[in-house]
Amino acid sequence: MDANVIAGLTYYATLCLGVGARVFRRRFGVWHHVMFGCSCITLAVAVILNPSPIHVLPAIALLVLPATRPQQSRVHDLVATIGAISAIFLIL
Repeated sequence: MDANVIAGLTYYATLCLGVGARVFRRRFGVWHHVMFGCSCITLAVAVILNPSPIHVLPAIALLVLPATRPQQSRVHDLVATIGAISAIFLIL
């Protein structure tokens, strides 16, 4: 399987975990952070194996997300959504 596809799917798995936490008002902090780390690692591997401009927006989203607070504003959700839209191009 292509490294870009793995990076995109890992991003979406992390996103699904975050959406689940928001919808069910639960805290999956440890698991969400582990998945976030996996998203960062798989994207870094994809960049190393096949550098491309399609990595820029997902990388920016992953860099900005830790600086946002999901409970205090919707900026976290907006950045995650922008990352998700750009991660589509990793899978295609």
